[in-house]
Amino acid sequence: MSRSPEDAWEILVTVSQHSDTKLRDVAEEVVATRPRQEPLPEEFQQYLAAASAVRRRG
Repeated sequence: MSRSPEDAWEILVTVSQHSDTKLRDVAEEVVATRPRQEPLPEEFQQYLAAASAVRRRG
């Protein structure tokens, strides 16, 4: 399932709010993990999974 930019934004905002982490820090972590080929911190993985599921349900 492809995501729109709006979906990505909402997911980042949700993770930021629920993890009490600045939005820019969440976004930086997501972007930084790609070249390092490392997983996100477990807490962020859980919040991202939950936020993605909510967006899919609409």
